[in-house]
Amino acid sequence: MPFGVCNGPATYQGIMQSIFADYLGDSEQIKDLDSMVDFFMDDGACGTGSSPGVAVGCDVAFEKHLKCLGLVFARAREHDLRFKLSKCFLAQWEIELLGMVVGVGCVKPCPKKQAAILTWPRPTRREDVERLLATVSFLRQHLDPHYSDLTKPLRDVLVELHTKRSQGYKSRKQFKGSSTPAAEQSDDPAPEWWTPEADKAFQTVKQMVARAVALSSPDIEGALNGTNPFRLYVDACSYGIGGGLFQ
Repeated sequence: MPFGVCNGPATYQGIMQSIFADYLGDSEQIKDLDSMVDFFMDDGACGTGSSPGVAVGCDVAFEKHLKCLGLVFARAREHDLRFKLSKCFLAQWEIELLGMVVGVGCVKPCPKKQAAILTWPRPTRREDVERLLATVSFLRQHLDPHYSDLTKPLRDVLVELHTKRSQGYKSRKQFKGSSTPAAEQSDDPAPEWWTPEADKAFQTVKQMVARAVALSSPDIEGALNGTNPFRLYVDACSYGIGGGLFQ
């Protein structure tokens, strides 16, 4: 698959889903192995673990995992697919997948992403604030439930930018390559629109990211039989809405 073609990602995803169709998700083909396989373009994952409430020895679970990997590798060989060994992580308790660290029944933020946000320099352009909020929103479900309230001063800073854009203004990109700017703090004075409230919210965002929590995998079986039901809590005010799903 060449780089740059407009339909490349969708085509590649379709190919992977076609090749491994009978192994993906809650497949009957690997149900007995207590395993799950999934692909997101060129990122693939195979996980094995006991069902909720069922005690399974590590040796038994590991044997099932090896059998599932064998099926995946055999299918890849049939279609002449190759995996780069340096990018393969086999028999891991947890792995980095799609920007998160997953495994052992939980999902948590990638430490590298957290570190990049913690060293984020003070914004010098309103676009920098927008970029920060967009980056942090990727971790939002792991952050303080009062996120919307605590970040309001930063969103207030963007009102003028959004107004200008509605009138046809187009801003230029300042950073290239990485999605986060270099960890360099300018000695220049803060711009006039950078209020004390915005600065406090900026520091609060970093504190929230530092305290980001891990989320446990849902107990679907418990939710269905009523022993561990889901609970949904919602709230709203004049400038934000929020909700949380708990179990």
